[in-house]
Amino acid sequence: MTAHAPRLLIIDDQPESVDLLMRFLAERSLDITIATDGEAGLREARKDGLDLILLDLRMPGMDGFEVCRRLKADVHTAAIPVIFLTASADIDDKLRGFELGAVDYIVKPYHEREVLARVFVQLHHKWKMDRLQTMVGQRAIHSAGDKAFPDEQLFAKALSILEARMSDPPGLIELASELGTNERKLTDIFRRRVGLTVFDYFSELRLETARHLLESSGMRIQAIASHVGYLNAGDFTRAFRRHFGVTPRDYRKARGGVEEQEAA
Repeated sequence: MTAHAPRLLIIDDQPESVDLLMRFLAERSLDITIATDGEAGLREARKDGLDLILLDLRMPGMDGFEVCRRLKADVHTAAIPVIFLTASADIDDKLRGFELGAVDYIVKPYHEREVLARVFVQLHHKWKMDRLQTMVGQRAIHSAGDKAFPDEQLFAKALSILEARMSDPPGLIELASELGTNERKLTDIFRRRVGLTVFDYFSELRLETARHLLESSGMRIQAIASHVGYLNAGDFTRAFRRHFGVTPRDYRKARGGVEEQEAA
């Protein structure tokens, strides 16, 4: 995604939770900072170059909701994606988290695949947004050149193809052939980069794309489902709810989005 290690901030007062996250993320190319309370987390978040925040909900003093509210109210930190980590599976907590601007909500106890998938999907999305905003005069990914970071470039190109063909993705053999490599090498690159197979990661990418469209567009839910490769809205709704804990419609309402109505 970038030539430098993405910067990730964990705000959590529970040592066992932090230790578990560090075990999951230790072998990935990440620059990780830890804060054990909300005030310290806000101070760290204001430092330049932060890419993602993993935020515990229940903390003494300032809880995660208030930390998130302050992050989104500060122009210096508002664009940093926030993923809530919590033992609470209460739907009202989830909806409040999304209302405050969180991009995801992971219920404890969580598993390595789940954490890696959600972390790297958000890092990829932020990288795309940052690149769009700084494209004029920016040489971020091209400055290093394909020769300097061949696996990084292959990973980025694979994601570009999958995103462009989200409703009809190529199989692994076809994707590898289009990239000029083989299935084993491509799988190895994804496993080293994000800890997942190509299509495990792609499954997460589809739902993140849908979440973004629910928030930022007036597309009908059926159209979003088709865009990200679901044959019917029911399958999409079930997949979305399993992942985010709320339905697409409830998520859109929480984020203040309005679904476009069909013409009469």
